[in-house]
Amino acid sequence: MPKKSMRPLQGALVLVVDEHPESARLLRAVLEPAGAEVIFADTAERAITLVAERRPEVVILELVLGGHTGLALLRALRAPSAPQRTVCIILTATNGADTEREAIRAGAAAFVRKPVDTETFAALVADALEKNR
Repeated sequence: MPKKSMRPLQGALVLVVDEHPESARLLRAVLEPAGAEVIFADTAERAITLVAERRPEVVILELVLGGHTGLALLRALRAPSAPQRTVCIILTATNGADTEREAIRAGAAAFVRKPVDTETFAALVADALEKNR
């Protein structure tokens, strides 16, 4: 049986969309040792620009983004007209089973509540990415 890589996200480009810089720094500290290149956007508009320019394989997004909702961004990224099929993971402090169901229906690969489990989050991202390939 082949051994799993110690860097399960090797070469993956991950876009983190969160208006809180401390959340972005934490995710960088978790994902880069797993091999990911991590880029950031603090608004939905910037995220859309970065998706078009850089074509990340994974987008991790917060549901609350200033004047926009993460669900609206998720729907835009997962629309049939979107330029690529990006793995989208919701990472949020928002509670509610209805919100989680809505995110999964809209195309989220996973719905994770903050605070993130730094021991398992990179593996969760890697699993979601592998299922999309």
